[in-house]
Amino acid sequence: PNAASRDQQTLDRLTRGKPDPKRRVLIKGGVVMTMDPAVGDFARGDVLIEGRRILSVGTNIRATNAIEIDASNTIVMPGLIDTHTHLRQPGQEHKEDIEHGTRAAAAGGYTTVIGMPNVDPVTSTVERLRDALALYERASVVDYNHYPSGAVVEEIPALAAAGAIGFKVFMIAD
Repeated sequence: PNAASRDQQTLDRLTRGKPDPKRRVLIKGGVVMTMDPAVGDFARGDVLIEGRRILSVGTNIRATNAIEIDASNTIVMPGLIDTHTHLRQPGQEHKEDIEHGTRAAAAGGYTTVIGMPNVDPVTSTVERLRDALALYERASVVDYNHYPSGAVVEEIPALAAAGAIGFKVFMIAD
């Protein structure tokens, strides 16, 4: 297979199912964003990851039982976070859905997305927030959260108590 199809196969292996806390990934030979004044902002090297934790950053790292990714001629940097995604599920899947939107996010380097409440029905109650998070739990391939709407003022305390990370406030009919 060509390089593009190998990269897609690797991405598929890394994003299927729930994260395995023991999965090891070794990213080899990339230009690593270090933000380390001793070596400069970028340095050629390797990154060893286990589950969700970076175990080592350096050169010539060796690891057994690791998925190895050749990062030659690429920049290796921390995952990006998109705090404003329109994944449109539930109710508007013809525009976008959680699985495909988060697979695209992962392919673009995003490791976390936060969905907007302009779905159908609008995420404006604790029950709807829990339902939305359950959809993400089943379909997302990256970390996630979801902003409820703060348009129903009486619901804000209950939504906050239920763990809402913030609120999206805009004019929307519910």
